[in-house]
Amino acid sequence: MVTSPPTDVAILSGGKAGFIVKAVGEPLAYQWLFDGKPIAGATASGFQLPTATVANSGRYSVVVSNGFGKTVSPAAQLDIYYKLKLAIEGRGRIELDPKKSAFLAGSKVTLNATPATGYSWMHWSGDEASGDSTFTVTMDAHKTITANFSRDYIMPDLSEAAFDDKGRFTFILTSEPDANCNIHATIDGVRWQKLGSYQNKNGIVRIPLAYSSEVAKQMVRILVPDELAPGRIAGHSQNYVGYINLDISAGQSLYHVPLALSGNTTIATLFQNAPKDSTISILNTETGEWAEGTLAETWSNGATELTQGDIFKFTNAGGPFRVILTGTYAGQGAEMSLTDGYFGYPAPLSGVIGRDLQFPASAPAGTKLGLLQANGETAWHTYDGISWSPGEPSLGTMQAVQVDVPDEPV
Repeated sequence: MVTSPPTDVAILSGGKAGFIVKAVGEPLAYQWLFDGKPIAGATASGFQLPTATVANSGRYSVVVSNGFGKTVSPAAQLDIYYKLKLAIEGRGRIELDPKKSAFLAGSKVTLNATPATGYSWMHWSGDEASGDSTFTVTMDAHKTITANFSRDYIMPDLSEAAFDDKGRFTFILTSEPDANCNIHATIDGVRWQKLGSYQNKNGIVRIPLAYSSEVAKQMVRILVPDELAPGRIAGHSQNYVGYINLDISAGQSLYHVPLALSGNTTIATLFQNAPKDSTISILNTETGEWAEGTLAETWSNGATELTQGDIFKFTNAGGPFRVILTGTYAGQGAEMSLTDGYFGYPAPLSGVIGRDLQFPASAPAGTKLGLLQANGETAWHTYDGISWSPGEPSLGTMQAVQVDVPDEPV
């Protein structure tokens, strides 16, 4: 007699899927069925697909038998989803219909691109291509699609963040020639202070700024306060540049990389001052697996490079030490879809999750955020649709979290 039949499963293509049945009447024999047909070798109470693809999508049931007879469990449905990643070159926005980040295999999604002021539409590129600003995609694989916009004029652009031989933080400023550029800085991502002005006569220059070891981070943006000519409007740089002073304490920590890093970004270089026997594990977001490296005399994964969006766990086997990261990030902000798994917000912000990081008040009740503690355990905070329990979490500049969303993974 089946007491607990297998339940429906919805996962991203390439992930793990499993079913289990509970029954009474020992001794029992099992035979799993896929769309009514026996699965070779599937004769245990549980059945697992280590790498599920659309070919595995369908109905799964199990024949449970003993010396007195047999019964067939109700079927469970396995649905396979594909993930859609969107990117923007230039400046503009993308609208999706339906508004999801993962789609049932074979479903369709319509993309619409709208350029920002001072930009023109070009084309879609990546895993799908089109010259139309609105087009429909069939989700038959994981896809990355980029909306490309061209600038009608040169808004300020910041690049090549680095420290010079005098210990100053520097970056390249590109703008319209003769643009009057106001240099603004922030140490919290919210309040900005004007540091000075520069008339960029040649359109490109390296700007030096004093480095501060007393702050967690400093970000810089440029404001062109006036029009140079009709159609060349005032505005902020399309990206920000800066540095993060990341102090890694003893024990375990969970981080994400919010910057497009510049300079040498290998583990061996960034974590050269780490205590011996420390470990770093980088998450493969496609497989969910962690790639771990250990520091003996040298890092076992020293040649591995950290990139923007990476999530990593660090186990500090000794005392606190500092890592300094430099790079850029998109200044116009970004919207992210929450799904089960590990999450890092795409900007070097910090503070209370709702007020400072714009966590949506419309998130479903039961949503959980988990913060890794120094002892290796995870402290979970639960959202009931109105407030957080045991309290609203606050996150550091590069702190990543675990997310548990009580809906399907879309």
